Amino acid sequence: MEEKVKDFELLLPAGGGWFQSGAGWVSFEPGSALLLAPDTPRRLPLGAAQAPIPAARLPENFEPPGPAGEPLRAARESGWLCLRPGEGERESLCGCLRALQTLGEGEYAGQAREHLALAALLLLERCRRRTLPVPPGRRRTGETLAAAALRLIGEGYAEELTLQDLAKKLYVSPSHLSRVLRRQTGRTFGQVLLLTRLRQAKGLLRDTGDLAIDIAVACGFSSAQHFCAAFKRESGMTPLQYRRACRGKMAADG
Repeated sequence: MEEKVKDFELLLPAGGGWFQSGAGWVSFEPGSALLLAPDTPRRLPLGAAQAPIPAARLPENFEPPGPAGEPLRAARESGWLCLRPGEGERESLCGCLRALQTLGEGEYAGQAREHLALAALLLLERCRRRTLPVPPGRRRTGETLAAAALRLIGEGYAEELTLQDLAKKLYVSPSHLSRVLRRQTGRTFGQVLLLTRLRQAKGLLRDTGDLAIDIAVACGFSSAQHFCAAFKRESGMTPLQYRRACRGKMAADG
């Protein structure tokens, strides 16, 4: 079923679906957060339409100052905003929207509604700034795309992170992202990710007494053997040798 949104509408559908923008139909994946501008047609799949969807409507003239207003301005510019909040962000957004849905009328209902809407918008803005979605018709330079990719690698190195995952978060193709990273850093995605993990591991070896297996897991390596082999290949010494060298240097300096 297709309908038009008369106000801004913030949705947290459980499943995927699609809606219409000025350029045609746009699909979204499960776990997305959607902010639709007024007069944006939308259509959700039957399964999602049958299930309760956390949602909230904000008046078209609602213009909060500062960062909270940025998601509304971005949605107004392109007709929609589609983001992938993290697990904690999605839970917080869901709490805000369900509170808005159940909020009745009363002496402070208007103020409570505004505060909840502001909280939801600030969560969206935090997610928007992290993933840096690009409005239709605009492109990032290679330098800014590489900077965004490096920041996301620095935030997600401990997880199972692939080039496809990163490209999806940055709204570009994996091949384009791979070319940009190589051009801007001189390294492939895999090399950048590995060096980031090894850099974090060196800090843990230097500053903690954690076991190699624990450091390997904390830095995203699949096993202690993989970690030790990669570490020796890059630094010329084992993790234990590196730790001893760091402690020897600190003792000499201290």
